[in-house]
Amino acid sequence: MGTVAIARSVVSGRSWVAGTDLPTRTGTGLHGPPLTTGMRHSGAADGCCSGLHTAPASRCPNGSRAGALRGRQWHGGIFGLGSVRKWFQGRDPNIRGLIVSGLSGSANGLPPRLETLRSQLVANIPALPGSQMALASLNMPQTMLAYVNWASRFIQPRRRTVSYAPAFWKSQAAMERGGDVLALEAAVKAGSNLTPYLSGRVLSDGYQSGAENGEGKQTKWADKDFALNAYGIHHLHFVPANGKSRGAEQGKHGHLLYVEFGRYHATFLMVGDHKSFDDGTLHDAVIEARASSGAWELQGIRPPRNPEDHKDEFRLARRGFATTAVKDGRVFIAANLSTAGTSPRHTRHASHILRALSVVDPELDKDSYWRERFASFGRSVPTARDFEWSMQYTELSVIERCSQTKLIIVDGLT
Repeated sequence: MGTVAIARSVVSGRSWVAGTDLPTRTGTGLHGPPLTTGMRHSGAADGCCSGLHTAPASRCPNGSRAGALRGRQWHGGIFGLGSVRKWFQGRDPNIRGLIVSGLSGSANGLPPRLETLRSQLVANIPALPGSQMALASLNMPQTMLAYVNWASRFIQPRRRTVSYAPAFWKSQAAMERGGDVLALEAAVKAGSNLTPYLSGRVLSDGYQSGAENGEGKQTKWADKDFALNAYGIHHLHFVPANGKSRGAEQGKHGHLLYVEFGRYHATFLMVGDHKSFDDGTLHDAVIEARASSGAWELQGIRPPRNPEDHKDEFRLARRGFATTAVKDGRVFIAANLSTAGTSPRHTRHASHILRALSVVDPELDKDSYWRERFASFGRSVPTARDFEWSMQYTELSVIERCSQTKLIIVDGLT
């Protein structure tokens, strides 16, 4: 384990923490196989995005970049656009142009590092049959949004505290599965990999083009998680798939654990099943929890004269409508999503990443930029520098391979 050190970030004014030694590039740790090998088929522990990073030819002396990544991880929290502008405005008069230039055009024409990142994101998003060409044709903003929509369905392994919604243990289903609930609580607290407890579709249904399939049926949700996009809630199976069918488990119980995950905390909301998506029980549990905590309340908004008018509003969410709900005379945001079925939170996060890429990528090859960065971390600037962009789940980092240093630019969603 490396020694923890703290330095002041020149960019954001936050403390950047030097974490433990980074794992090797190969294997199933933080940085898995290169994207070009197709991580979702590579045997990575979670099948997703445990280390999506660019890998052009090395510019380090003796090709040292190809070796194990055992440098230090410097963490500065979320890379705020306001702080980026504050830092760069006096140094580059084209800051506004940097934010949009080169990103929203065609799929081609990006700076090399960004084009490599875009190509490798495309290579790792599991497109549904018939959607591969459409995915490959997306420009950088579209690709990043597609990636964040997919990667947000995973839960980045890290230790978390756990709490329970006030009404959690009042349900018969929760009492029946009490032992299983506590087992998953232990797994969450330990920072275990939870991907085996997710739907198997996260590994195969990552992108769907168009609104209808060949039979004319709506496929809005084919590549999306309704509970996650509408309410910010993940659902876990009690039996890990481990590559096998859950048919027997579904026939016996069919129970799911609905959880709201933050970066360092998880709230167990309810034990339900797949019907909870559409029968109103998930909606009711979400509003019950929000009423208890006061979260998402629209203060100053008067409820309708007849609250019964709102009782079926949750059905509108399946059609891509944002909805509200009334509880104890108070109005709360219920489902919060777009008509495309995407989450505004995921869209904002993708935009945040794109802005950071636009600002930082042109600076990576400027000696003055990195001289100040490394000095603020108490490190000497390497003579040769070789940068690549990395996506770990929904977290954006830049890696300098010659000094084996990773800098987290945008924190992930979970």
